[in-house]
Amino acid sequence: MPVVPIPNDEEEDNRRLCSEQENWTRQLTQGKNRLHSLFTQAGLTHITKKHLRTKANRETSVALLPSRYQKKRKEY
Repeated sequence: MPVVPIPNDEEEDNRRLCSEQENWTRQLTQGKNRLHSLFTQAGLTHITKKHLRTKANRETSVALLPSRYQKKRKEY
């Protein structure tokens, strides 16, 4: 059996940081893919995944969606 050293605190922190970055990157990609799918279903095929990279472009694109695709706001 190979001997595996126990990582020190700094190595653990670096591993945790890398794991978190991978997780957030994966979640952001999934969200952009879901948005792109929604735009395609709504017939807005001119909006590309590349266009959805920035928050400003995403907000502008969401405003183009037909009302049935937009989030209903609760009024109190």
